[in-house]
Amino acid sequence: MQPEIVILLLTKGRNPYTIRTIRGIEENLEYDNYSYYIADAGSTWKEHSEVCRLLDDYGAKYKHHSRPMAAGKNWNTGIYQAYRYSNVYLRLENDFELEKKFNPTPYLRVLEEVPEVGCIRLGLLPIMLDIHTVAHDGRIYQNIQKSTHYIWSGNPCLVHRRFHDVYGMFRGKYPPGECEVRFDYHIRITEGPEIWRPNALGDWGPFGHFGEDKSEF
Repeated sequence: MQPEIVILLLTKGRNPYTIRTIRGIEENLEYDNYSYYIADAGSTWKEHSEVCRLLDDYGAKYKHHSRPMAAGKNWNTGIYQAYRYSNVYLRLENDFELEKKFNPTPYLRVLEEVPEVGCIRLGLLPIMLDIHTVAHDGRIYQNIQKSTHYIWSGNPCLVHRRFHDVYGMFRGKYPPGECEVRFDYHIRITEGPEIWRPNALGDWGPFGHFGEDKSEF
């Protein structure tokens, strides 16, 4: 049986973005056992209801909250809720679109079978990273080293429970960019699970980034 993935969708307003993000998942994710957790940092009632109606139209399983809170607190609340239902969540901010068919099964297998790994990055491959190539189950992965910045980012990724067990959670009071920078720094100075990225994803990965409105969730 496939393990469940909780898609942790982080939102605040920007409903055209959120709708596009959900449609990308529904059209291109080649996996059956998934649900959503909508972590909404304070959309209007009308905006949040529209997102819920879309999920209902797709027949999707989902849980949700919507109340004003700082980015880190919203992320942490969503993570705690996601881990009530699964050992793995897919982090997805509402300006990333799954643009091509994508099957996460091999990467879930890594998280199940290699306890040294806590996170599989699925976004673009940034420049200036130090990586070591490793292999599992006939596939090549980039093991991202802690010697440079940006070992972690807010781009799409699969995150196992063990990752947060060791590295902890986000600082709740900061805006999104500073949350990311502080968490990246904490990971780089802390001994803990590795972060891998599938070499087969190429330069950009299956998720496209769109939109110019700044996120505040």
